[in-house]
Amino acid sequence: MNNKTWLILVAAVLAIAVLIWYWRRSPDCAFSGWKNSVGVELEATISNLHTVKTKVGLNDEQIRDFDTLLKDYAIKYDGACQDFNNKRMNQSEYTCRRRNMDNTLDQIRRFIQAVEAAKSIQDPSTQRTVILDALKDLRAGSQSGYGAGCVSTMVVDPKKLTYSGHTARNSLQISNAGNNDLIFTVENLPEAFIAEPKGGQLARGVTTSVMIYRLAFPVVPSEPITIHMRSNFQEDVPIQLEVDKENAALYEAWSNQLQSVAEAEHRKPQIKDAVQIIDKSFGSTSTTGAENDGIRYLLAASMLTNAGDNSQALEAIRTATAKNPSLSMEPSTYLLRGILIDRQGRTFDALNEFAEAKRLASPADTYTMDTSDLFSCVARYKSDRETARDCVSQPEVRAKVQRNPQWASYLAREFHDPTLNEAFEPSSAHPPRM
Repeated sequence: MNNKTWLILVAAVLAIAVLIWYWRRSPDCAFSGWKNSVGVELEATISNLHTVKTKVGLNDEQIRDFDTLLKDYAIKYDGACQDFNNKRMNQSEYTCRRRNMDNTLDQIRRFIQAVEAAKSIQDPSTQRTVILDALKDLRAGSQSGYGAGCVSTMVVDPKKLTYSGHTARNSLQISNAGNNDLIFTVENLPEAFIAEPKGGQLARGVTTSVMIYRLAFPVVPSEPITIHMRSNFQEDVPIQLEVDKENAALYEAWSNQLQSVAEAEHRKPQIKDAVQIIDKSFGSTSTTGAENDGIRYLLAASMLTNAGDNSQALEAIRTATAKNPSLSMEPSTYLLRGILIDRQGRTFDALNEFAEAKRLASPADTYTMDTSDLFSCVARYKSDRETARDCVSQPEVRAKVQRNPQWASYLAREFHDPTLNEAFEPSSAHPPRM
């Protein structure tokens, strides 16, 4: 055999050795390959569990749970390893998760031993306790992704906010009880509410407040609205908002108060009058700062819109967005401004405002998207009833009004068209011809 042949053979052997080494190394993340080295055979365990299920008092649903949770454990083991290798998870979090998963693996081993022992003893009560404890631990571990104590833990309090009387705002406390910084966002807010701030970063051990303000759009009294506080660690805390009957008519009461103040001094309502009414409602808890000032002026714009003062309402919106530029990215700002522009007969510009509100809405914000479509149809209907009849008659457009009867009177009042009340009556399949 010549030297060339020897070189080829040596190269081939080395290549095969490298491939074998890589193959043996690469399944490091694969629980399916690793489980054999630690003596855990999931499929055999479930088969054995079926054998002793009657003896230890388990039902088919519990066995299915074991099967599902054991497979979920293997998948999450693989996933955590892959996330770490691809730098989607830091070292401390991965170490913590692996520690949790190793502890769970110890519980699985005890569970397997209990199943084996139950085959040969007369009284398997002890084994039953071990088996049920393992099921409980598997459920808990799966729900947390085996990340308990490893990632952020977002705590939100309270879980329900009630708006009563002339309450225009409520607050939530958000705490980071975990060991990683988190990013939170407030999602699924209807157009009748606005959050300040809408999201942000929260360091470990820090607590912050989020204010939820009421705007002038209609809400159904005493019907809970569910919003969500979410984090970048897939945490989701549902929060309920509820408005009582008096608060549902808050802006009508405020606009009447605004008119009374102006009439007492024989003048038109002014922005400062609206802001003073809002500040009075906030009481001693009123805070300062550009963000809060912006919200005060946006609420004042809502009040002035309800009172019918277009120019002052538009000026209040300009002041609000100047003081708090983030409000220029809020869909509710565009919805409100669109109404005021429509009142000036600028239908095309109003439609652009409503379209922008829809564009800025998050994919899950169906409230704003539905309202944008509704306002767009109403604006077109006012401009050209004949061509917009089909738009106003669309079931998805009418559904929002049918779910909350206050919308019909709101549209008639705010768009300055009393025929809209009739157009959206439940018995009216098509708006009336004029």
